[in-house]
Amino acid sequence: MIPAGPSDVEPTDGGDIPALTSPAELMALAFQGIDLKPLILDRLDRLARQPLDAAALMDLSLAFQFYGRRTEALAYQRSALTLSRIYKVLSQRSNPLRLLMFVAAGDLTVNTPIELILRGRNVTLIKVFVLPGEALPSAVPDHDVAFTAISEFDETRDLLDWLGDKLARWPRPLLNQPRPILELARDRLFRLLEGAPGLRVPPTARLGRDDLASVAEGRADLADYLPGAAFPIIVRPVGSHGGKGLVRIDEPSGLGACLENEPGPSFYVAPFVDYRSRDGLYRKYRIAFIEGGPFLCHLAISADWLVHYMNSGMDQDPAKRAEETRAIDEFEGGFMIRHDQALRSLAARIRLDYFVIDCGETGDGALLIFEADNAAAIHDLDLPELYPYRRPQMRRVFDAFEAMLWTKALEGAR
Repeated sequence: MIPAGPSDVEPTDGGDIPALTSPAELMALAFQGIDLKPLILDRLDRLARQPLDAAALMDLSLAFQFYGRRTEALAYQRSALTLSRIYKVLSQRSNPLRLLMFVAAGDLTVNTPIELILRGRNVTLIKVFVLPGEALPSAVPDHDVAFTAISEFDETRDLLDWLGDKLARWPRPLLNQPRPILELARDRLFRLLEGAPGLRVPPTARLGRDDLASVAEGRADLADYLPGAAFPIIVRPVGSHGGKGLVRIDEPSGLGACLENEPGPSFYVAPFVDYRSRDGLYRKYRIAFIEGGPFLCHLAISADWLVHYMNSGMDQDPAKRAEETRAIDEFEGGFMIRHDQALRSLAARIRLDYFVIDCGETGDGALLIFEADNAAAIHDLDLPELYPYRRPQMRRVFDAFEAMLWTKALEGAR
């Protein structure tokens, strides 16, 4: 049982905590294009019979997100959180490890999607929602290990900073301390990694609309805000993920169209780095770090500089998939050796038990960092008929993550 003192939290047996449908199973159904409407109708029927069914409300919140109905999804979530701030996702196996996750309210981008990593594994998840301006719940279920799953956003910065104090002496092993997560912000990350051997991290500034308008209209130079920078640049709205709103601007006049298309108040701006390989294609690696060890999760290859796995043509191109297979097979004996110092520096400076990077390789052999994130998705949901090599690789990644949890839990039990 959890002792009270350090955290001001009393233990509970968890018997009355709402049990959710596994979010990973819902994600798998959505990824496969399976209709979730029967589930939605079932949860609506449950609510008609029991309006205080917090688990049904939370299931609806997730399902509506997969249909792109974010406003309704978050409304269901808010209703659920008035009823309970703690939820569990039960393991179907006996004697599971109990993992307590500190999560924030919001959509799927706000928290580490651990459910995808632990899908079908011997782990029961306990999700504790941390809300701005509110204390932690006065009682939480006992657990073996805890994990800060909240990612860095404007809306979560104060929350993470506050949690840094609240969890400083948490009575169970805690993975991913809150405050290092704050350093993953794009305008902080490049300073954190500055000077690391073998790394190239473009300097990034956070600018307001007026700042960009001044550059677009010739009233200011880009170098006034980003010393040494010159066009072309990349610009993205603050708070966006997955490349949403990300554009390349080749000259100051192009900023005007960017501002017209994006209504947000602030933007991240960085120099564009041409990372094309000799064959003219762009290659983006997604690498997970687990206790400092790097694991390749995928390689996306595209003719477009804005590389995303889903639109890179990997499905349609056997040659690209063959190259990804080789990249996985040769990762430890090739990529990791080429970038040994850079990978070690990343792990040492970021100081998180688990995080993910998207990166490329420059022509001069440096590791080019696009972003580091504790909430980037890694999964094994791709069609095995097209990607027979993905599931064995992701199984190794997930095994390492689960092993980390069990190791920390055993250390905490001593």
